[in-house]
Amino acid sequence: MASATAAATAGPLGRGGSAAAAGVAAAAVAAVATGAFPYGVRARKLIDDLKRSDWIPPYDAEGVLAVLDECDELHDEIRAVSPPDQNADALKSDFGLLSTVLTLHHAVARNKRCLLAYHQHRLEALQALYWDTGKPVLDRAHAEKLSEAEMDFYGEYQTLMSQFAHDADMDLLLHMDPPKDLVVEVRALCDYGEVVTEFGSVLLTKDATHFMRRVDAEPLIRQNVLEQI
Repeated sequence: MASATAAATAGPLGRGGSAAAAGVAAAAVAAVATGAFPYGVRARKLIDDLKRSDWIPPYDAEGVLAVLDECDELHDEIRAVSPPDQNADALKSDFGLLSTVLTLHHAVARNKRCLLAYHQHRLEALQALYWDTGKPVLDRAHAEKLSEAEMDFYGEYQTLMSQFAHDADMDLLLHMDPPKDLVVEVRALCDYGEVVTEFGSVLLTKDATHFMRRVDAEPLIRQNVLEQI
């Protein structure tokens, strides 16, 4: 590994090239070789937070901004070690400088991938929540974990799906799985009150059981008002 590091910092840089670029090249290659590369830590933390969360963690605005600032810092370092008059051929022949630029460039690309994965996962979780619950308004436990932009996304997504369902004259949230029975036995999980159905009203009190049409029970099952027995 030491010989590889020496080879990476040798070449034109060692024969009168930019001393600053040589220093950055040596530091970057050594950091990669020892696992002490300083970049990507905050981006990795964003992904780790997703993995550890049951649903999604509270939106980490500070962490996202830190990753964006790090990308700006990496771009500044790339510009610092790449003189304006450095043409492509000269860069290819300067292995130390080339390795530095590529290392910094890949660090930027990795940060961007982590940011995109972080936000895409959260949006997919919001979409799944809508299809699971059908709630037009999020409860506090979910809402407090979202950014303002994510709150707007959920509201607009719900509006879009509701408009589509209205235009298609169908309830998109019914029969998410092919129904096996038209009537199901359910148990009330809370004192919900009276529910009016096409065939009469049903009083839902905690732990009471009822036979209901699946089309009437499914929305309440998704809202954790009922459970199917």
